[in-house]
Amino acid sequence: MASKLWHSNSVHPTGDPLAPSRRVLERNSRDANKMLVVAGLYSLFIVIFYSVAYATLLQVKHLVALQTVADFNAERTYRAVFYAQELVCEEDPAVIPTRVSALRNATLALRDAYYTMRMGAQAMPAAGTTEHFWLVEGGLVREAPPMFKLFYAEDACLRLEEHMPCPGPDYRFYQVTRSGADGMMLAFLGMLARLADEVEAAAAMLVEAGGNVAAANASLPGLGSAAFDFVLNVGIRDLNDANLRIASEHLGYIRRVFKVVVVMHVVLCLLLATVFLGFVFYIYLPLLRRMHKEVRRVVGSARRIAEMMSQLPPELDVMRLVIGGSNTRVVSLSRACWN
Repeated sequence: MASKLWHSNSVHPTGDPLAPSRRVLERNSRDANKMLVVAGLYSLFIVIFYSVAYATLLQVKHLVALQTVADFNAERTYRAVFYAQELVCEEDPAVIPTRVSALRNATLALRDAYYTMRMGAQAMPAAGTTEHFWLVEGGLVREAPPMFKLFYAEDACLRLEEHMPCPGPDYRFYQVTRSGADGMMLAFLGMLARLADEVEAAAAMLVEAGGNVAAANASLPGLGSAAFDFVLNVGIRDLNDANLRIASEHLGYIRRVFKVVVVMHVVLCLLLATVFLGFVFYIYLPLLRRMHKEVRRVVGSARRIAEMMSQLPPELDVMRLVIGGSNTRVVSLSRACWN
């Protein structure tokens, strides 16, 4: 009885209503799977490329912090030269201590910036720096072989084009200027400290002698000081150009990191465009063609039915025949279910 009451949700044009349908819906469309592949490729490309880009950009924060320290190093080098010039130009022994204090502070600030730039976060425990630069981790020395060469290059002139040509072996500071940025900076810091000590000692002797140079048997070094000669000539030419080269090289390294990220975005854009074109040409356009073909088929069938109905005699009531046939079919189905 239950088997007779149950019937499939299908249409039976003729014959036994319980007979299997002659038309079977085949689920052979792969459009859903194709759309799933497109969505999966989009998601996979975006996740992979942005994960790699994020991992690449993690180091940029440290690199930018180091670039700031490199800029501080170049600026403080010039500032130390300025305070040294202010010191040697001072003729009043009473003002000398103030000038010396300013030069020592400038030297200490330059020392902190340089050692932090060279050694990174290890500068404070290793070199005893007092200034802490945030977000700095490693130093610039081992960032790349060109950077290492700038710090420790031997027999290489580091002057920029505006200070060319480089002096020959007869130059009094030739050996120091050919020892790399590290050798020049260490000698520069030593000369700054020596200049401050010389002027401070001479000023103290003059103050004790009441300003009598002959009685004090000493005089202020002035512009003829050998230490100031080194500070002025090496500081504003060779050392300053070396600092600018270091900052420029590090800035180029940062730009190369961003260039990698930009190239990754371009590649990602091309891949996504390829997936989109594949979707358009292999899924969307074929689907449109099938839809248009089906519409034309339905329209053609409707036209043929209309032509066939137009051939019937006018006195024939087509709607009454259709309704009568439907009622007869419903009655036969009811009897089959109750039997």
